[in-house]
Amino acid sequence: MTFNKSETRFPSKAHHIYLAHCGISPLYAPAAKRASELLTEQSLHGGGHFMDFYNPELDGFKEQAALLLQTSADHIAAVRNTGPGGIHGPSPFQPRRRDYHVHP
Repeated sequence: MTFNKSETRFPSKAHHIYLAHCGISPLYAPAAKRASELLTEQSLHGGGHFMDFYNPELDGFKEQAALLLQTSADHIAAVRNTGPGGIHGPSPFQPRRRDYHVHP
């Protein structure tokens, strides 16, 4: 799998150099488009409708992360931040099992 880092995907590369962490990183163009679509849905239908869109996005994210990490999507845990990850604790150990906690 090749990661496309072009200016088409990251328009800020035309004017900036990124030297920080992902919390303030340049926004990936397809993510900006999808966020705009989700905000439009929220403006039309309210916030309760958001989970209908978020859960499929999260499932897709976990599948792609699993491909990248050469594991199963069942081994990917997506948590909002490190707090919930620490509360839930690590996955039970099993030989040859790789679990990843990813912070989207």
